[in-house]
Amino acid sequence: MSQQRISVIMSVRNGEKYLMQALESIANQTRVPDEIIVVDDGSVDATAELAQSSSLPLTVIKQQPAGIAAALNNGLEHSSGNFICFLDYDDVWPSHRTELLLNALDKNPQADGAFGAAINTNADLIHISEPVQARMHTCMMVRRELFTQMGLFDSDFGHAAHMNWTMRAVTMGKIFIDIPDIVLWRRIHGQNIGISDKVQSRADLLKMVRQHHQQQHNG
Repeated sequence: MSQQRISVIMSVRNGEKYLMQALESIANQTRVPDEIIVVDDGSVDATAELAQSSSLPLTVIKQQPAGIAAALNNGLEHSSGNFICFLDYDDVWPSHRTELLLNALDKNPQADGAFGAAINTNADLIHISEPVQARMHTCMMVRRELFTQMGLFDSDFGHAAHMNWTMRAVTMGKIFIDIPDIVLWRRIHGQNIGISDKVQSRADLLKMVRQHHQQQHNG
């Protein structure tokens, strides 16, 4: 078995309220990741200072505000793991998250990535939904080679960049497996990206759907 090195990429803008809980959930993993890249996307609060105070193997990269796709791409370019995960600063991971997804990929070497289920919580992490199987970037672990083959996230799609990337991968025949386990507690609050800016999020999603429809129509 080749050396397994897990990198976690986080995009954060003004995340001081929830960031430390997200980092704590990484530290509490039964299989702790080897590298955490926190990309501070133009924060004006104490995001960078809080991240740097963590005892995790963590690197903070500061950039001017450029959006989540550009931030994740920046983190990817600075990462070194052969397995890649993503975590939003306001969400948390159940303690077996990385172990479960890594085991799934070990048992399915033909798979390019693995997804698990997500459950919505309120701001206090009280569950407010049933688990759902989610093809979100924050619910997946993928092999690094997939980004080498597919390229990075397309920042033209804004909030929908990660969905566009996943759809392109599926269209190209990349193999993803699903596990039934919960791998993400998704915190719902007033400042969620995509909730606080619904108009832009819907525009980004519509743009993505139109492009994929056009590509399929053109064969």
